Amino acid sequence: MLNSNTISFFYNQFPALFFIIIFGLILTHKSISKTYTIFSIIFILFYSYFAHIFIHIFPKELLNFHLLIHHNKNYNKTDNIAKTIFGYLVELGINISIFAILYIIQKIVKIETVPPIILLYFGIIYISNHMINYTIFHIGNHPEHHDHDNDNDNDLKYPCNYSLDMLDHLFGTNCNSTFENMNHLIINIIISFVVVTNLKKYI
Repeated sequence: MLNSNTISFFYNQFPALFFIIIFGLILTHKSISKTYTIFSIIFILFYSYFAHIFIHIFPKELLNFHLLIHHNKNYNKTDNIAKTIFGYLVELGINISIFAILYIIQKIVKIETVPPIILLYFGIIYISNHMINYTIFHIGNHPEHHDHDNDNDNDLKYPCNYSLDMLDHLFGTNCNSTFENMNHLIINIIISFVVVTNLKKYI
């Protein structure tokens, strides 16, 4: 018999993961092996999770804009449009840099752990989800990631809900025991797939 947690995982989490992998396989079916594609998707899932954690550990004194601006409630007030837009632009830049850094490192060391097509594909999913689904529309459990006093460094450095909820459950960094419904991510996955499909010849 399946317990309630297992059923909750398969209903709330599995569809998004399934579509990420399936569309990734379709994107690479003529150029990259299925095993390598699945490995690279799993790798970048873990990479984005730990990259987000690193951003929270990185000292605020060294101009950690993720903490100084994105987690600063003064930049997320709807009554101050200019500050809100500035905060969004800064966070967009930080999100892009997470994947740009991996791309640059791979070029420097000449080891392609994640093929550029998968890097772009997952990067669009991650960034659009974080910027649109979470930051603008406050879907899911992500608002709890921001439930911290900006004046308290301890609260800022170690929040919860860093990435896809399944990884937070795996590493014990989820804010609560429920499995977040990630089905909203399917729209981001489809859009990313369409965009990357049309950019394939340039990658």
